[in-house]
Amino acid sequence: MNRKGIHALAALAVLVLAAGLLHGRRVQPAFNGSRVCNDGE
Repeated sequence: MNRKGIHALAALAVLVLAAGLLHGRRVQPAFNGSRVCNDGE
């Protein structure tokens, strides 16, 4: 593999890792706690 191919492969790997990290940060946590309700409920 020539130098240009290695650079392209490295750039692709960095983009895939960055996309994975950004996607992981966007996931909202599931609800974990109590809900507040009216006095009558």
